[in-house]
Amino acid sequence: MLRDLEQSGIEFSAHSLVNREERLSRHDLEVLGFRGDIKRSLAFLQTARGWRLPLSFYIVRLTQAGDERTLVVMMRQPMWNEIDGDTILTTLEGLTKGLPAAARIRIGDAEAIVADYELWKRLVRRRQAKVP
Repeated sequence: MLRDLEQSGIEFSAHSLVNREERLSRHDLEVLGFRGDIKRSLAFLQTARGWRLPLSFYIVRLTQAGDERTLVVMMRQPMWNEIDGDTILTTLEGLTKGLPAAARIRIGDAEAIVADYELWKRLVRRRQAKVP
């Protein structure tokens, strides 16, 4: 994943997975000043902590019907506002039907924006190219 971000031209900082202290940190990387994590599935949403979405974004692998896997980025609103995109309203269950469009979903009492990974990278690169 980190190699893909690097090859895509995304500016980010990441923790070293060989450093135990960094590996056990609450987040894996930072993009545009926002802290994020890489997850293999949506299982993290099953915990009370996941429902609150403590980090700004999560790169997540979704498994669809037929075991097809798709990468998405689940973000809190402040990060989405920074990269500026349109959304459709859907549910967590209907999420894969709306991809690659970005979607707004409710998770517990929180709202999240979910975007296709490739769309997210395009929007991040566009934002990073702007002069602050």
